[in-house]
Amino acid sequence: MGRNLPNSIKHNAASKFFTLMITSSIKMRFDIRQSDRTGSGDNSGTNKRISGGTIPRRTIFDIRPGPNPIGCFTIVDRMTARTIMAALAIAFSLSPSHAAQHRLPNGYKWGRCLLVVHGETRISGKCSYQIEQGGDFNIQGPKQVFAGIDYPDTHSGAGEMSKDYWAVVYKDGDSWAGYANGDIRETHGEVGDWGELRREGACYIGKDVKVCLWR
Repeated sequence: MGRNLPNSIKHNAASKFFTLMITSSIKMRFDIRQSDRTGSGDNSGTNKRISGGTIPRRTIFDIRPGPNPIGCFTIVDRMTARTIMAALAIAFSLSPSHAAQHRLPNGYKWGRCLLVVHGETRISGKCSYQIEQGGDFNIQGPKQVFAGIDYPDTHSGAGEMSKDYWAVVYKDGDSWAGYANGDIRETHGEVGDWGELRREGACYIGKDVKVCLWR
């Protein structure tokens, strides 16, 4: 996987690309129409061919007949429209707002989380989470990937992937317990027991760990 670029760089690149595509399409349309006006023979340009083909260069469909039809579609118009649509699609896919709309599995929602383990802050801010019956829950960092959405789901556990930190908090008798990965690539909990966690509002706190979830 390539390194993720900051959203600001993606947004600037998309804007510059969109501007270049629109400017090029308008210039191309102007150049072709100028050649139609200055060409020999039929000055209307409606009988000129494209690369020896049989379709006229300019008029494709006239809404009403006449020597100067109003509201007609031309090949140049269609080329310009396709260029604009392609530029819009690419710019939209690179925009920060689109990047933020990451699909989540059923039952997951976006929230705000804090995960601190052994003094290391692993998640702080936006996260995805799932709460199960009984109150057990898990949290995932914002760059986390999911089987069946970001990569194929083998339904066997083999080939599982992780791209961010995660944590699981569950009910253990009358108290709470939990575990998490120690490296963003790990799909299993790191070695070591968190011990008993006590709940304080939206947070679950142990000797060397703090897990918070705000929905």
